[in-house]
Amino acid sequence: MDRKVECVNKDGVSIIFDESKWNPFILMKIEGIYDTEYRHTMPENTMTDGNTYLGGVQAARNIVLYVQDMREESDYVVNRGAIDAVFKEGEGGTLFFTEGNSRAKKTTYVVEKITSDGMYYKRVHEISLICCDPKMYDRYDATVHASEWRRAFTFPHRFPPEKEAFGYKSPERLVTINNRNAADNSGMEIIITGNGTITNPRLTVSETGSFIQIGRDDKPFSLRPSQKLVICTEVGNKHIWLEEDGERTEINQYMTNDSSWIVLPRGISTMGYDARTGAEYISLKIVYKLRYPRA
Repeated sequence: MDRKVECVNKDGVSIIFDESKWNPFILMKIEGIYDTEYRHTMPENTMTDGNTYLGGVQAARNIVLYVQDMREESDYVVNRGAIDAVFKEGEGGTLFFTEGNSRAKKTTYVVEKITSDGMYYKRVHEISLICCDPKMYDRYDATVHASEWRRAFTFPHRFPPEKEAFGYKSPERLVTINNRNAADNSGMEIIITGNGTITNPRLTVSETGSFIQIGRDDKPFSLRPSQKLVICTEVGNKHIWLEEDGERTEINQYMTNDSSWIVLPRGISTMGYDARTGAEYISLKIVYKLRYPRA
């Protein structure tokens, strides 16, 4: 199966390397895309056989691309410039990897180095990228909704003379999420809106019992219809935002002491929501990334 790599830098400049097409490079080899390396902490104990296992983490990923340029000599400088425009040492970008007809996966990287042999009519460029986050992610995030507004009719439609509802609000306070990750404990972006005032909203992952609540009796939090509550629980991106008129204010101080930054376990899970008042007004949107230990 042919493989294709697309790299996009922070300025939006991109380049595509393909195993079957010249444009003007062809992908010869890619290293580090299928590898998974874990680093384990296992201290030795005095006068005790063996080690004690304390845990492990996945090590950073090093992806190396080998691409070849077989264009006419007059194009070599232009083609090197195309590589240099995308890959700037120390700067970041996003790599999208596709193999055959499989779903595209992505990862973020920092450019480590670029080397070129510059010999004869075949010029080979080696592009080394460091992925501090070693996980691979689906190209597009997964999204689920709960208790959103739904339309009550479709076109073509015949309108009756009496009044008719254009839509209705789903009454469910539970949402089922299929977190089909190879990696466990995925963070989320949770967006809460409402058509009425909501106080002290609370979200619970049924399978684990973990929850997050914004506001408590002695320090209540109120969400007005013109506002949006955004809760981010990704590793390295844990925030609670109150958004209004496009402006965000961080309000982590409203998170109760017994709350946790809830994450999704692997597989099928159920999330429920409630509030001290106004739970019937809540519309819930959950965005999460499908992530994998390797491509």
